[in-house]
Amino acid sequence: MPIVTRKSADGPPVYTPEKRTLGPTAVALPKSGLDTELGSFEPQVRRAFRGRIPPPKPEWADALTATYRSILDPEYVVGPSDDRVRVTDTTQSPWRQICSLRIRLKDNRRLVGTGWLIGRNTIITAGHCVFPHIRGSRTDPDYRYNDWAAEIEIYPGANGLTTGGKPRSPVTPARSTSFEAPENWWQHVDEEWDFGAIFIPNPPADWDSLGYFAFAAYGDADLEDSMVNVAGYPTDKTDPVEVGTQWSCAQKVVRVTRRRLYYEVDTFAGQSGSPVFLQLPISGKTKTVAVGVHNYGDRGGVANSGARITKDLFLQLKEWKLKGRNG
Repeated sequence: MPIVTRKSADGPPVYTPEKRTLGPTAVALPKSGLDTELGSFEPQVRRAFRGRIPPPKPEWADALTATYRSILDPEYVVGPSDDRVRVTDTTQSPWRQICSLRIRLKDNRRLVGTGWLIGRNTIITAGHCVFPHIRGSRTDPDYRYNDWAAEIEIYPGANGLTTGGKPRSPVTPARSTSFEAPENWWQHVDEEWDFGAIFIPNPPADWDSLGYFAFAAYGDADLEDSMVNVAGYPTDKTDPVEVGTQWSCAQKVVRVTRRRLYYEVDTFAGQSGSPVFLQLPISGKTKTVAVGVHNYGDRGGVANSGARITKDLFLQLKEWKLKGRNG
């Protein structure tokens, strides 16, 4: 069964808070090697590269904190030390393919998040970045929002802020009003389906130089104890030279379930939607392969987590990539 999605142009759904889980998929998948154009499924390298590979509170609220302000803590820094490393040169791959998101809601409230390119026209992020479910705010406990974002500004490879307070990107930023997310997220608020897509029908010409992530659906044995990277735009960096900068951390996967990955990677609010990725030695080169979408912190402070790229999500990403390309 394919993932049921809805696009922002369809308007808001009728919200019902009960959860519903789709049944297992029954689809035939290719068992070939890495496909750099359309993503990948079960690449030839079966084991993740072992070893850490570090990268060479404002008006805008975090999308996760806004969505779960009263019931869920934001992403944690895990463990006694913060091992995040600032990405100082975001013009290099894969850091330039990771985007700072500025999200405007239909009532003009503003949120922030992170996304990543899987094609020239398609950015993947958390579902709560494109369709927030907000139950109360710091200033208004009765505030409610269950709808698509009105507009999202995308800043690939952002590195700090301009004098005007906008993210500083090495390429021309873009805006979008076209989004999709699974029905199980926008209709039922099921955390296992908290991912979505942003489409850019006519990206700026200089986006041609950015490149994009490959992605893969690995088996449990390939993911368990592997080292994964999460890179994005945390909101806790308040030093003037660090505001709006990109940060990365690599640590072990500690638990794998059918639809989620749990890892010891240090993250913070603002990194919702970040890629969870491996860096694999393939044919003498290091290949970046996304295996998940970061979207939650652990309330026990043990592990952060993200949506795992499963077989059905792999196919959904391919469909979203093609949709972005075809407009």
